[in-house]
Amino acid sequence: METGRKPRVIKKRVTRDLPPPEVNETEPVPREAFTGKKSHNFKEFVQKRIEEQNRISLKERTHDFINETSFTAITRIVKANTIFKKILWLILVLAMMAWLAIQCYWLLEKYFNYPVEVKIEIKSASKLDFPSVTVCNRNPLKRSKLTASVFSKLSETFDLKTDATLYNGAMDRLRKHSDPQHSHGNMTMLAQEHGFSMWDGLENATVANSFYQTASSEIVAAAAYATRALLEDDGDIEEYGHQKTDMITSCVFSGYQCSPANFTYLHNSKYGNCYTFNSVKDPNPALYTYYAGPLMGLTLEFNIQQSEYISALAPDAGIRVSIHERGTYPFPEDDGFTVAPGSATSVALKQVSIGRLEPNHGNCSLNPSAVDDYMTRYDFPYHKTTCLKSCYQQKLMQYCNCACPNFLVPQNYTSMCDFTNETTGMCTIQAVEKWEECDGQCPSTCQEKKYKTVVTSSAWPSQAYQSYLESRMKITSNEFMDGGPGNSMDDNLVKLEIYFAEMTYENIEAQKAYESQNLISDIGGQLGLWLGLSAITFGEIVEFAMSVFRLCTAKFLTKKHRTEDLTPVISLRNGRS
Repeated sequence: METGRKPRVIKKRVTRDLPPPEVNETEPVPREAFTGKKSHNFKEFVQKRIEEQNRISLKERTHDFINETSFTAITRIVKANTIFKKILWLILVLAMMAWLAIQCYWLLEKYFNYPVEVKIEIKSASKLDFPSVTVCNRNPLKRSKLTASVFSKLSETFDLKTDATLYNGAMDRLRKHSDPQHSHGNMTMLAQEHGFSMWDGLENATVANSFYQTASSEIVAAAAYATRALLEDDGDIEEYGHQKTDMITSCVFSGYQCSPANFTYLHNSKYGNCYTFNSVKDPNPALYTYYAGPLMGLTLEFNIQQSEYISALAPDAGIRVSIHERGTYPFPEDDGFTVAPGSATSVALKQVSIGRLEPNHGNCSLNPSAVDDYMTRYDFPYHKTTCLKSCYQQKLMQYCNCACPNFLVPQNYTSMCDFTNETTGMCTIQAVEKWEECDGQCPSTCQEKKYKTVVTSSAWPSQAYQSYLESRMKITSNEFMDGGPGNSMDDNLVKLEIYFAEMTYENIEAQKAYESQNLISDIGGQLGLWLGLSAITFGEIVEFAMSVFRLCTAKFLTKKHRTEDLTPVISLRNGRS
């Protein structure tokens, strides 16, 4: 017997029958289809699965969809056990669908009307943008410059004369009802006894016709000045009006001194020389206010030089003031106010910031379809007011072949409208009716700042301050050195204070009231309320539609394939026969 040898172990091969691969719904292609020894196993399996799917009829697919879908309305109709219930459910579902369609129509109509809501709130600020302040002497042309100026031929137009048309008509009427032997002195006594009114002269048709066709002498003088000034360059016209160095006698901003050098020149068709403080044309940086109250605002004193006034051009005395956003063109004749001499006027400001929406919810834009002449000539940023005035002028030039001197006139255009002419007057009325078109051609800016004003005034100077003011004015200008009657401080001096009432501003912002997400949410709510639908239901419907499309496509391709396979067999049989 041998020792040290291990016993030999004989291994037996055990064969087992492996079960066939299982195919379930979640994994239609088993792993064995890819690991089999035969390469065509996968193709055969896929082909088998396609054939099984194709054998499912449309009716079976529809039945499965109705039983599994979350669209319960259809399920209720199909599963109703009586005809009466089926009809009742069908009518109910159709009624709900009709009402749903109406609700969706209203929601879409609301959405495409692009509704807007306005949000207004008061906000505080650590600093506020100080506006531009444009000041103009109420008198556009100095009397001492009239004779030697380009306006010399208009001296008679600027010299007002009393119109006695109504007076003569009224006296003639009174004379007819009195003793013809009365003298002029007796007529005056008779007028005092029986009462006299110049409007009695309108009872005479001839006098009335002449009166109503007579233009106001002040309007004629203002139009004559504006028309003549248009023929000259703005820089050349400045020397004939009140100069800023003569008009501005004191300037203080935020407690620090300023001077006429801080004002930029701009010619106005009505007031002549105008000067703007904190203008965008000023090379100095924009100004801000950090504190409220008059001590931290702008304080100005003016000498209006009433001795230089022309009666037809300046029936009232004072300084015309316009407060506007920095970078915008001023229109003191439209939105300004007048500060009278002999008084101190305080202007408390409240800033209003306006935000508008672009189309379709709004119409704000910086690209007008009309030509803005103010932008082109003066290089100012776009503003709706300047665009409108330019558009108005274009309408007058288009329909009446003349321009209004109160608007900006294109250079080298000399035909001015004579509004006293009946034909021109009728034409301008028709042209004004076309001005409505300008509103659509001149959109509002998307961001804009406006300034609300509260204006108060008081007597100035006070008795305690008068002696100091007199001594100071004597070293300001030679006009007050002699103290003549024509240089009375009460008739010539004006004080103006402009400041923020508080360090807050009003923010007015237009917002979209109904956006796309609101529309989707509302339509989804209506679908869920009336039909019980959800986003999952739409996925089920899409899946069902795709399966129907795949079934129809497969049947069509199978039929076509069989037709192509039978063609050679038929041809072969025909050839043998």
